[in-house]
Amino acid sequence: MADGAEQIKKDFYNVFPALANDALFAITSPETDEYNCIAWAMGFDDRWVDCWTDVEGHWWPPIKECDFTSEALVKAFEYMRFEKCEDAKAEEGYEKVVLYKLDDTIIDPKTGNVDYGHWTHAARVLTESECHSKMGQSFDIHHRNGDVFDGSCYGHIYAIMKRKFTDRTIVDDIVREGESDFEIVW
Repeated sequence: MADGAEQIKKDFYNVFPALANDALFAITSPETDEYNCIAWAMGFDDRWVDCWTDVEGHWWPPIKECDFTSEALVKAFEYMRFEKCEDAKAEEGYEKVVLYKLDDTIIDPKTGNVDYGHWTHAARVLTESECHSKMGQSFDIHHRNGDVFDGSCYGHIYAIMKRKFTDRTIVDDIVREGESDFEIVW
């Protein structure tokens, strides 16, 4: 492995110490700021999905809840035809995601809602023991499912959701409706 790649992995270990002991950890893409973890988990790779919709290049489903509360992220995934489920075990015909949050109490400045945890990350479940994440503006990675982010800036898993593979057409419908024709502005 090249020295640059080793340094990148060490940088990940500094932020997410459990990755150092994760035999599944692998960097799987070049860096890109075209999409974030929420978009990736929903099925998009052409947009940044968060509730800062007043920033060019950011998108949020057309739902009432548009904030950083953990429940708002659940509602956003429900809009994308996901539903809560009990575990990350494979189910024929379904794809699954795990949602992470920090337990800090926050008051959303837009809505005034109090939440005892705000969302931080989402990952696609590949198998019962493996996930695929987009790391902010950085790389996509494979990692073990479960506690790999516990104690980090991502907090812990607070929801597991599933969607029928056939319901994934909502992603294509949204893209086709032209809601992806923008560029990311930082």
